[in-house]
Amino acid sequence: MRMHSLCLREATRLETARRTDISERGCELTGDQCTSLLLKIHADSRYGALRGSDVPQVSLQSDLLDEPPDDQVVRMLDVMSPEEASFYAAEVNVVDTEGKSTAQFEVLEEQYGFLGGSYDEYVKYLTRPDIPRSMWRFVASRDEVSAIAGISAVPKKDGRQRKLLMQCSANYMFSDVR
Repeated sequence: MRMHSLCLREATRLETARRTDISERGCELTGDQCTSLLLKIHADSRYGALRGSDVPQVSLQSDLLDEPPDDQVVRMLDVMSPEEASFYAAEVNVVDTEGKSTAQFEVLEEQYGFLGGSYDEYVKYLTRPDIPRSMWRFVASRDEVSAIAGISAVPKKDGRQRKLLMQCSANYMFSDVR
């Protein structure tokens, strides 16, 4: 009972702090206005229009995608402290399905799991001889895939392209590790 009471008290404190912080910035605390404030976008832009800092995506072109010039790939777990590596190595610590909808997960996969270019260009990219061998891991069946991501590209100033990986469905399932 004491733990329950403590949790409710802490939630109330955090909610009050959030409201105070946002109201000091001029937000009237409607969901719409708070979303705009949090995303730092103009009210007219929150429903899909480009923000001034957004760069339009372009059709992925295999030969233009920049990749590391060598075969060195740094595994995230290898550069973490032993405690963090142990935590992140276990999927059960990172993925949280409680209170999350399978239908919403599938909608996110459908919406953001796309190729931003032709299938031929994608295959050409994946078979480029200069791609680090350990950058991608191929699996035999869909059952081995935890979440579908989208891949697209944006132009760079030098005419090359930067790859974008949209991990929206996976991000939806990740727990707040704080």
